Parts: sequence; structure tokens; C-alpha cells
Amino acid sequence: MKTILLICSILIFSLTCFAQDWRDQMQKLIYTPKYFGANAFPIPEVRSGIVGDKYELEVRYDYHKADGDETQNIFGRLFVPFGKGVAALDVRWIPVEYYKTSEAIRIERNASRTDPSSEVHGDIMVIAMFQLLKSKKWLDAELSAGLKTGSGNMLVDARYTDAANYWFDIHAGRNLFSNEKERLNLRLAVMGGFYCYMTNSLIHRQNDAWMLGGGLKAQVKNMFLDADIRGFEGYWNQGDQPMLFHTKLKYAYKNHAIYFRYQEGLHDYIYQTYSGGYVFSF
Repeated sequence: MKTILLICSILIFSLTCFAQDWRDQMQKLIYTPKYFGANAFPIPEVRSGIVGDKYELEVRYDYHKADGDETQNIFGRLFVPFGKGVAALDVRWIPVEYYKTSEAIRIERNASRTDPSSEVHGDIMVIAMFQLLKSKKWLDAELSAGLKTGSGNMLVDARYTDAANYWFDIHAGRNLFSNEKERLNLRLAVMGGFYCYMTNSLIHRQNDAWMLGGGLKAQVKNMFLDADIRGFEGYWNQGDQPMLFHTKLKYAYKNHAIYFRYQEGLHDYIYQTYSGGYVFSF
């Protein structure tokens, strides 16, 4: 009986010490994109300015590579339109992630481990979209509001923040060239807005940022090519001004589409990302 009590006491003491150590370590984390995992701070993509009018189911594999950090994840998305493209709801989630970091990265981020000790899942994101203007003569514009929940885990390893992000942005697009009969199209798209996320700082409870992006979208028959630069600029000036280059090649046939994506961090985002995905629309 004494042996059992001794073992229980040691276990309780160890768990208490670990919990205290985890809380102390959490206060050292730097809540900016440079010092967290590849998916902790999603940067909204540059959209065409037109809200889609078809339901979409999407699944994607991402491989993120950086010096001292290798991350893989599965991404899922459900797109639900309302009123034939008047508005839509876009729900996103990363159900599975795996990562491996170097000891140098672990120390730089004040993380506890270099790889996960249990199952890793990411945040759920919900984006509401509204069509503001639709004009072939002038331009198309949509307004959106996004929320990233704090549902992701592994805060102790600086993977997900366990805090909310939200943003408001406007996306606008205009055709530079269009031939509907031949299905040829070249489109300019831009976006801008406000991005905010919660932090662990007792002084600055949130970081406010301006968000900007722009790029080109091309179509040749069933092939689509997107290329853009986007990012946001926080006021901490401590790894909170991420900017990235993104390109995506998609082939669509009837209700099906496959695509390949490449993304590279230009500033305060250290990853190169290679992706492959499938979209079913109906």
C-alpha cells in the first residue's frame, strides 16, 4: 500500500511540475508568424471578386519545408453558396498535421518539443462572403469576413496559437482580356483589409494589421493559372509582417478539378510549400 501511495505521489508531483513548466513556457512564446508553425496564421488568398455559385468540396495535401522545420498536413474545405452567388459560407479545417523541427528552431521559438507527442489538428476557419458589385464594364467586388477559431492544439510546441484571428477584406477583379468563345481570360485581382489576432501579451492583447495582396488569374480552355503576392503588416515589428508569393495551376473537367500549388515566404514567413489538391463542385 505504501509503495502504491509513493508511486501516485511521484506521478502527481511530476504532472504538476510539467503543467507549471508548460505555463511558464507559454508566456515565452512569440505570437507572430515567424515564430509559429506553418498553419498558425492563415493569410487569406487573393480572390477574383466574384462569389461562386456552386457547392464545393476540397481536399489538399501540403508539404511545408524550411530550415529546421518540416511540416505535412491535410486540408479540407466546404463552400456553400446562397442566392446564386449573392453570398457564400466557406468552412476550412486542418484535421491532421505532422511536424519535425530542429533543436535550434525549438529554442528560437521557445517550444517544448521538436516533434509531436500525440495527434495534431489545426484550427477551424469560417469565412462569410458577400457580392458587392458585379459589372463587366467596371469591376467585380466582394466583401468577406473571416474567423479562425482557437481549436488547434500543440500550443506548447508553437504550432497553433489557441486564440482567435479575424479579418475583414474586400476583393476586386477586372478582366484585362476575355474571349468567352475560346475560353481565354486574363484577370487582374487585388485585395485589401484589416487583420487582427489575439496574443499572449499582458500589455498588447491583440495585434492589428493591414492586409494587402494582388495578382493575375489566367484561363486557357480547361487550364487555370493564378499568381499573386499577399501578406499583412502588424505593429510589433517582431516577425509579424509576413509576405508570400503564391502560384497555382489547376485543370478542371466538368465537376472535377485537380491542382498543384507552390508558395514561398518572402518576409517573416520561412516556409516553402508544395501542395496537391482535388475539388468536387455541384
